[in-house]
Order: sequence, then structure tokens, then C-alpha cells
Amino acid sequence: MGLTGFAIACFAGIIVGNPANTVLVRSLVCMLACYLLGSIVGAIGEWVVNQHLADYKAKNPIPEYQPGKEEVLEVDEAPGQLAQPTQAAQTGVSDRKAA
Repeated sequence: MGLTGFAIACFAGIIVGNPANTVLVRSLVCMLACYLLGSIVGAIGEWVVNQHLADYKAKNPIPEYQPGKEEVLEVDEAPGQLAQPTQAAQTGVSDRKAA
């Protein structure tokens, strides 16, 4: 943000026709002021984001992992039973029309 302030102050000073030393001194002062303002705004933004993340984590906790309490998928089919292939799969011919 400081460099942007410096560039704008330089451009404005040159357009108006001020002497070079006046333009540079004012541009440096503007750069310092914009740097300080940007630092303050950035610190406030960082604080707001950290507060939001802390609130989100408090409202949406991640459950703790407990060994031995994994969910097990149960299947009703007997071992070795598989679905039978269709006629199209056996012949390699599809009844869909080519695009």
C-alpha cells in the first residue's frame, strides 16, 4: 500500500508541475503514511480472520480418532456370489446407437 501511495503522489505532483524535490519529499511522506495505514488495516484483517476461524472450529469440532471403533461395512451376499454379466457384455455388442 505504501508504494501505491508513493506512485500516486509522484504522478500527481508531476502532473501539477511541482519541482522534483517537493514531489519526492511529499511522495515519501505519503508512502510512510500509507505504509502505516496498510499495516494497521492488515493487522485488523488478520485478527478478524483468526476470530472467525476460532469460532468456526468451536462450532464444528473434528471428532477424535479412537482405535477399534471403525465403522465396518457389512454385505448380505454370500462369498463367491457375483452378479451375472448381461448379454451385451458377453457379446461385446451394445444396443445403444453410436453418437
